[in-house]
Amino acid sequence: MSLTVSAHSYGRDAERALIEAIDRLKTDSGQSDPFASVTVVVPTSLAGYHIRRLLGRRPGGVVNVQVKPLRAL
Repeated sequence: MSLTVSAHSYGRDAERALIEAIDRLKTDSGQSDPFASVTVVVPTSLAGYHIRRLLGRRPGGVVNVQVKPLRAL
């Protein structure tokens, strides 16, 4: 398991960076791993709701994504 930390301003650039980061999750065989664990830290619960909706609209979906507000850490 590896840890990748990335910080972005709220908006389209952050959404694009999140989707690219999730797309980079691979298994040893090079196939996409929809079960890879991902934790996304957001500034507010409302931002977390937006991110969950964004990820839910993606074709093929993604599972095992936790969205946590910063104050929960």
